Amino acid sequence: MELAEFANSVLHEGIGIYSIRLYPSAGGFHFEIQLDGINHPRGAVNLADCESYSRHFAEKLDAELALRKDDYLFIENLAEDNYTLEVSSAGAERELRLPEDLDRFKELPLKMIYLDGEKKTVKHVIYSRSVIEDGLELFVFLPYLPRGKKMKAQKMKKNLSDKEIEMLKIPLHDIVRINLFLDF
Repeated sequence: MELAEFANSVLHEGIGIYSIRLYPSAGGFHFEIQLDGINHPRGAVNLADCESYSRHFAEKLDAELALRKDDYLFIENLAEDNYTLEVSSAGAERELRLPEDLDRFKELPLKMIYLDGEKKTVKHVIYSRSVIEDGLELFVFLPYLPRGKKMKAQKMKKNLSDKEIEMLKIPLHDIVRINLFLDF
């Protein structure tokens, strides 16, 4: 059984795995698991979700390791007494998986790093849609002005037509990274 398959087998409804890592640590191993709230608009999970997942993961892992005394699970020398487990949320400003997370977090503020020619540029944006132009899929973003600025993108969108708003159309290969952006 693969680690990802095992980790997914412990999930309860509405929770997914954002990332999972297993690495050597101080004479044993460390599991680092980040959870994703599938039904939450920002993908959030709460402390109870993390605690429940952690408890079920450790119980199932210990039981599986006890059954496999002569065979190893995931990695050689992993045992009930030589691992630590860290379970957390993917975070409020998580990095998006592209392109699949764009529609999921559509119209939420994002912080995007993209290539503008040879230069990396950082902008706050809101994802709008994808379009095909000249056979190339482009991802369309509207500007987002963080609080404290003159006007937020939503207000701009209400006051201006799409043709009047400066839209960014960017191919996937020019997007370096996009994170959710919390704007307080």
